Amino acid sequence: MTQSRMTMRASVEADRASLFKSENAIKVCLFVIDAGAGHRATANAIREYLPEDQDVELVFANPYKDVLSRGSWFERIVANHSEAHYNFLLKHSRLPQFAWRVMSWLPLVFRTIRGKAISRLFQAFYAEAKPDLVICVLPFIGIDVIEEAERAGLPNMMVVTDHSETYRNSWIPASGTHLVAFSERGYHQGKDRAITHVTRISGPVLRRAFFRRSPDHAAALKRRLGLFPDAKTVLVFYGGNGSPKMIRIAQALEQLSEPLNVIFVCGHNKALKQELAAVEMGYQKRVFGFVRNIGLLMELSDVMIGKPGPGSAFEAVAKGVRTVLEVNAGTMPHELDNARMIAEEFDGASFCKEADMLSAIDAAPRRQQHEAGSEPPFRSDLEFSKVFNKFLDEAKG
Repeated sequence: MTQSRMTMRASVEADRASLFKSENAIKVCLFVIDAGAGHRATANAIREYLPEDQDVELVFANPYKDVLSRGSWFERIVANHSEAHYNFLLKHSRLPQFAWRVMSWLPLVFRTIRGKAISRLFQAFYAEAKPDLVICVLPFIGIDVIEEAERAGLPNMMVVTDHSETYRNSWIPASGTHLVAFSERGYHQGKDRAITHVTRISGPVLRRAFFRRSPDHAAALKRRLGLFPDAKTVLVFYGGNGSPKMIRIAQALEQLSEPLNVIFVCGHNKALKQELAAVEMGYQKRVFGFVRNIGLLMELSDVMIGKPGPGSAFEAVAKGVRTVLEVNAGTMPHELDNARMIAEEFDGASFCKEADMLSAIDAAPRRQQHEAGSEPPFRSDLEFSKVFNKFLDEAKG
């Protein structure tokens, strides 16, 4: 082994050894990646549910960069490029559903070919990091995270952030300690495996702020943005990277005859933000890039137009917004059931053609007409907090 490689390995070992800072705390390792924005949003939400009366240290780990990157050239290629390629496809491609299904086989093939190497890398990581608990919010590689934690004798929890397992062997591990799902189908998929505790909660794990209402703040923000006080407000939000579809939607909204406020949130897509800001429309519009407190924009809106991702769509539902989701041949298969669930259980709607979108906006009531006591329509915050506390109590025992 060359001197440079020995130095690099020593640095890696030091990084692993310093993963946790506290000796006496319950050490929780939460595995998350930045492929899309939803996984990171769920991980950040889970961190908010740490009980204040317990000494718990929670750290994030990336299974690609922190584990697979220590493997052979093959694992390093996957570790270095998987997230970037997935995000590129989300931002630029318009793949049909069958193409997404074909692509779902790639991680399965990788895990089949390199299964022994992946197992060895995870076992080495767990032996060096020494977590007390392992949590995962990821599909595909997440199965290895959980099954290898189980093999190492570490209590573990899989938090399923999709509606259920759409692709074969993508979400539900063969064995595990805990599994949390927010759909009936996901719950039964977990019950069919050798998982000790399977819990269904009523919606995805979201940050606590989405379950709180701040009508005074929302009203003040609406005035500050210069929006028409008596006009229906539409939020167009397609997740952290926005979507070129928002240009077409902006043009279609001009067909509505009633006065309208429209807020476009483009996320990290700077080119989209500039294009939308430059277009003159017949309605009052405001254009934003990445927004940290998207909940306030949701709360001042009557309708949200977006894609059926489990993050933004259910955040809007929790905030009491009538949620209208685009579903067509390009919708990713694992997001289709989110649209169905929101339509069936939370009075949402979906559209394929622009005419259907306009009809849904036209039929949506003003917010003050459907604020039923300002209570959120589901309370996964309370349900997950209970499950999480039990998980930590078992670790102490």
